[in-house]
Amino acid sequence: MNLICENGIYLNENLKTKDEALKKLSEIAVKEGIAQDAKILYDAFIKREKTSSTGMMDGFSIPHAKSDTINEAQILVIRNNNGLSDWETLDDSEVKLVIAILVPNENVNETHLKVLSNVSRKLMSDENVKLLKNTDSKEDIIRILS
Repeated sequence: MNLICENGIYLNENLKTKDEALKKLSEIAVKEGIAQDAKILYDAFIKREKTSSTGMMDGFSIPHAKSDTINEAQILVIRNNNGLSDWETLDDSEVKLVIAILVPNENVNETHLKVLSNVSRKLMSDENVKLLKNTDSKEDIIRILS
């Protein structure tokens, strides 16, 4: 199963807030047939954010949603031109790269933690982080996050 595809990667976005980013992810998911209902998916992102922020370090965030509205496990990527200062991160950096993990409730236990662990591990490499922040190649992003 391929968890990431070119249609789910949006580079050079001009979002202003975390809320806008989560809404955009929800809309992309519905547009690409990954989810059925953008509002339900957005609510799942918000519910997770209320538990604790998904902002990481170095301008990354890994929001994740588990919901019955999600048809298939998928990773979506948004790279924003400006930092999102309202997204709380571990190092107080502004979020510029959002890597979202969407998982249907039916296989949440087997898929969610595996995908989250894999993405987090990839972000431990300085080379991967630099490439994700700077490349305009969707193929490179797919290669790194697959």
